Amino acid sequence: YAKPLPMKKALTSLDLGVSYRLAHKSYMSSCAQIQEIICKPAITKLPGAPTWLKGIINLRGTLLTVIDLQLFLHHGQQVKLKQHILITKNNYGLLVDKVLGIVHSADTVELLDLDKITEEIKVV
Repeated sequence: YAKPLPMKKALTSLDLGVSYRLAHKSYMSSCAQIQEIICKPAITKLPGAPTWLKGIINLRGTLLTVIDLQLFLHHGQQVKLKQHILITKNNYGLLVDKVLGIVHSADTVELLDLDKITEEIKVV
């Protein structure tokens, strides 16, 4: 008899994520936490803001706060490759070095919960 075909597990929103790079390390966040991804536009700096708060952008008439995710998480020295902004469901822009693509699991990269990060930003 032939072996039965393996059952494919149905993917959930937690299994699908956006993979991105911060300081030469890959991370993933759930697609459910990300509204869209944009190329980095001009950012208006805010005087007296912490170094991780890069400023604000106008995205189709909506002002969004832009956070350098690497600096906020204290992950080493700042890298000048910042190319993309992840727009979260909470309307924050998170600056990352590069978006790598959609991945199906976090087996090979570290999973970052953007909802928890944006809650921490609100407290600061």
